[in-house]
Amino acid sequence: MKTLAISTIILLLNLFLFNCAPKTSEQYCKRASSYRLRSKDINMSDSLLKIAVKLDSNNHLAYCLLGENVSWDTSKMELKRKYYLKAIFIDSTKTNYYVFYGQTYHWQAIERNEDRSVKSINYTYLNKAIDIFSKGISIDSTNNNLYSQRAYCYSIIGNTILAEQDMFNAARHGDKQMQKRIKREYPNKASR
Repeated sequence: MKTLAISTIILLLNLFLFNCAPKTSEQYCKRASSYRLRSKDINMSDSLLKIAVKLDSNNHLAYCLLGENVSWDTSKMELKRKYYLKAIFIDSTKTNYYVFYGQTYHWQAIERNEDRSVKSINYTYLNKAIDIFSKGISIDSTNNNLYSQRAYCYSIIGNTILAEQDMFNAARHGDKQMQKRIKREYPNKASR
Protein backbone atom coordinates (compact mmCIF):
# COMPACT_ATOMS: atom_id res chain seq x y z
CA MET A 1 0.00 0.00 0.00
CA LYS A 2 2.79 2.40 0.97
CA THR A 3 4.73 1.49 -2.19
CA LEU A 4 1.67 2.19 -4.33
CA ALA A 5 1.26 5.66 -2.76
CA ILE A 6 4.94 6.50 -3.32
CA SER A 7 4.75 5.25 -6.92
CA THR A 8 1.66 7.41 -7.51
CA ILE A 9 3.38 10.46 -6.07
CA ILE A 10 6.48 9.88 -8.23
CA LEU A 11 4.30 9.40 -11.31
CA LEU A 12 2.34 12.61 -10.59
CA LEU A 13 5.56 14.51 -9.91
CA ASN A 14 7.07 13.33 -13.22
CA LEU A 15 3.91 14.30 -15.10
CA PHE A 16 3.92 17.72 -13.46
CA LEU A 17 7.61 18.31 -14.18
CA PHE A 18 7.31 17.09 -17.76
CA ASN A 19 4.30 19.29 -18.45
CA CYS A 20 6.04 22.33 -16.93
CA ALA A 21 9.30 21.84 -18.80
CA PRO A 22 9.79 24.17 -21.78
CA LYS A 23 9.18 22.55 -25.14
CA THR A 24 9.56 25.38 -27.64
CA SER A 25 12.29 27.90 -28.28
CA GLU A 26 9.98 30.70 -27.08
CA GLN A 27 9.26 28.84 -23.83
CA TYR A 28 12.99 28.42 -23.23
CA CYS A 29 13.42 32.19 -23.70
CA LYS A 30 10.71 32.92 -21.14
CA ARG A 31 12.25 30.51 -18.65
CA ALA A 32 15.71 32.02 -19.26
CA SER A 33 14.36 35.53 -18.63
CA SER A 34 12.79 34.33 -15.43
CA TYR A 35 16.09 32.87 -14.20
CA ARG A 36 17.92 36.04 -15.14
CA LEU A 37 15.47 38.41 -13.49
CA ARG A 38 14.35 36.48 -10.42
CA SER A 39 17.35 34.47 -9.33
CA LYS A 40 20.09 36.43 -11.14
CA ASP A 41 21.36 33.06 -12.43
CA ILE A 42 23.05 34.11 -15.68
CA ASN A 43 24.62 30.68 -16.24
CA MET A 44 21.25 28.90 -16.13
CA SER A 45 19.75 31.61 -18.31
CA ASP A 46 22.56 31.18 -20.86
CA SER A 47 22.09 27.41 -20.88
CA LEU A 48 18.37 27.75 -21.53
CA LEU A 49 18.94 30.33 -24.27
CA LYS A 50 21.45 28.09 -26.02
CA ILE A 51 18.83 25.34 -26.04
CA ALA A 52 16.35 27.86 -27.48
CA VAL A 53 18.81 28.64 -30.28
CA LYS A 54 19.35 24.92 -30.96
CA LEU A 55 15.59 24.46 -31.27
CA ASP A 56 15.20 27.52 -33.50
CA SER A 57 18.31 29.15 -34.93
CA ASN A 58 16.14 32.07 -36.12
CA ASN A 59 14.93 33.05 -32.66
CA HIS A 60 16.05 36.68 -32.59
CA LEU A 61 14.89 37.14 -29.00
CA ALA A 62 17.18 34.33 -27.80
CA TYR A 63 20.18 36.06 -29.38
CA CYS A 64 19.18 39.42 -27.91
CA LEU A 65 18.84 37.88 -24.44
CA LEU A 66 22.21 36.16 -24.82
CA GLY A 67 23.64 39.62 -25.57
CA GLU A 68 21.99 41.05 -22.46
CA ASN A 69 23.49 38.27 -20.36
CA VAL A 70 27.06 39.15 -21.38
CA SER A 71 28.66 41.53 -18.89
CA TRP A 72 29.48 45.14 -19.77
CA ASP A 73 33.18 44.40 -19.24
CA THR A 74 35.02 45.90 -22.22
CA SER A 75 36.80 42.59 -22.87
CA LYS A 76 33.38 40.98 -23.53
CA MET A 77 31.98 43.70 -25.77
CA GLU A 78 32.66 41.85 -29.05
CA LEU A 79 30.66 38.83 -27.87
CA LYS A 80 27.81 41.11 -26.76
CA ARG A 81 27.87 42.79 -30.19
CA LYS A 82 27.91 39.42 -31.98
CA TYR A 83 24.68 38.38 -30.29
CA TYR A 84 22.95 41.71 -30.96
CA LEU A 85 24.05 41.67 -34.60
CA LYS A 86 22.67 38.16 -35.01
CA ALA A 87 19.33 39.31 -33.56
CA ILE A 88 19.30 42.30 -35.96
CA PHE A 89 20.23 40.05 -38.89
CA ILE A 90 17.27 37.77 -38.12
CA ASP A 91 14.77 40.59 -37.56
CA SER A 92 15.94 44.07 -38.49
CA THR A 93 12.56 45.61 -37.62
CA LYS A 94 13.09 45.24 -33.85
CA THR A 95 14.58 48.67 -33.25
CA ASN A 96 15.38 48.10 -29.59
CA TYR A 97 18.06 45.70 -30.82
CA TYR A 98 19.69 48.75 -32.42
CA VAL A 99 19.50 50.52 -29.05
CA PHE A 100 21.31 47.63 -27.34
CA TYR A 101 23.87 47.24 -30.13
CA GLY A 102 24.61 50.98 -30.27
CA GLN A 103 24.99 51.12 -26.50
CA THR A 104 27.94 48.72 -26.71
CA TYR A 105 29.88 51.31 -28.73
CA HIS A 106 28.63 54.21 -26.65
CA TRP A 107 29.65 52.38 -23.45
CA GLN A 108 33.11 51.59 -24.78
CA ALA A 109 33.66 55.09 -26.19
CA ILE A 110 34.08 56.70 -22.78
CA GLU A 111 36.95 55.64 -20.56
CA ARG A 112 36.59 56.84 -17.00
CA ASN A 113 38.93 57.44 -14.09
CA GLU A 114 38.30 55.84 -10.72
CA ASP A 115 36.39 58.95 -9.60
CA ARG A 116 34.10 58.50 -12.68
CA SER A 117 35.48 61.61 -14.41
CA VAL A 118 36.13 61.19 -18.13
CA LYS A 119 39.64 59.98 -18.89
CA SER A 120 39.35 59.70 -22.68
CA ILE A 121 36.75 59.58 -25.44
CA ASN A 122 36.90 57.34 -28.49
CA TYR A 123 35.14 59.41 -31.15
CA THR A 124 35.21 56.54 -33.65
CA TYR A 125 33.06 54.46 -31.29
CA LEU A 126 30.75 57.40 -30.59
CA ASN A 127 30.22 57.98 -34.30
CA LYS A 128 29.60 54.25 -34.80
CA ALA A 129 26.96 54.40 -32.03
CA ILE A 130 25.35 57.44 -33.69
CA ASP A 131 25.22 55.57 -37.02
CA ILE A 132 23.56 52.56 -35.35
CA PHE A 133 20.98 54.71 -33.55
CA SER A 134 20.31 56.58 -36.82
CA LYS A 135 19.73 53.30 -38.65
CA GLY A 136 17.21 52.31 -35.99
CA ILE A 137 15.46 55.68 -36.27
CA SER A 138 15.22 55.23 -40.04
CA ILE A 139 13.25 52.03 -39.36
CA ASP A 140 11.09 53.37 -36.51
CA SER A 141 11.06 57.13 -36.02
CA THR A 142 8.94 56.80 -32.85
CA ASN A 143 11.44 54.84 -30.72
CA ASN A 144 12.32 57.32 -27.97
CA ASN A 145 15.24 55.19 -26.73
CA LEU A 146 17.06 55.63 -30.02
CA TYR A 147 16.66 59.43 -29.86
CA SER A 148 17.76 59.55 -26.20
CA GLN A 149 20.88 57.50 -26.83
CA ARG A 150 21.80 59.46 -29.94
CA ALA A 151 21.21 62.76 -28.10
CA TYR A 152 23.65 61.69 -25.41
CA CYS A 153 26.28 60.79 -28.03
CA TYR A 154 25.78 64.10 -29.85
CA SER A 155 26.19 66.02 -26.58
CA ILE A 156 29.47 64.20 -25.85
CA ILE A 157 30.94 65.11 -29.24
CA GLY A 158 29.77 68.70 -28.79
CA ASN A 159 26.98 68.83 -31.36
CA THR A 160 24.49 70.61 -29.11
CA ILE A 161 22.03 71.45 -31.91
CA LEU A 162 21.50 67.82 -32.91
CA ALA A 163 21.57 66.73 -29.27
CA GLU A 164 18.78 69.17 -28.46
CA GLN A 165 16.71 68.06 -31.47
CA ASP A 166 16.99 64.44 -30.38
CA MET A 167 16.14 65.32 -26.78
CA PHE A 168 12.92 66.95 -27.94
CA ASN A 169 12.13 64.01 -30.26
CA ALA A 170 12.70 61.54 -27.43
CA ALA A 171 10.42 63.57 -25.16
CA ARG A 172 7.77 63.90 -27.87
CA HIS A 173 7.76 60.12 -28.26
CA GLY A 174 7.26 59.45 -24.57
CA ASP A 175 10.65 59.47 -22.84
CA LYS A 176 9.65 60.58 -19.34
CA GLN A 177 13.20 61.33 -18.18
CA MET A 178 13.82 63.50 -21.20
CA GLN A 179 10.52 65.30 -20.63
CA LYS A 180 11.61 66.14 -17.08
CA ARG A 181 15.04 67.23 -18.26
CA ILE A 182 13.55 69.54 -20.88
CA LYS A 183 11.22 71.14 -18.32
CA ARG A 184 14.20 71.69 -16.04
CA GLU A 185 16.78 72.86 -18.61
CA TYR A 186 14.54 74.46 -21.27
CA PRO A 187 11.55 75.91 -19.39
CA ASN A 188 10.66 78.26 -22.26
CA LYS A 189 10.76 75.44 -24.85
CA ALA A 190 9.08 72.72 -22.78
CA SER A 191 5.82 73.01 -24.73
CA ARG A 192 7.62 72.57 -28.04
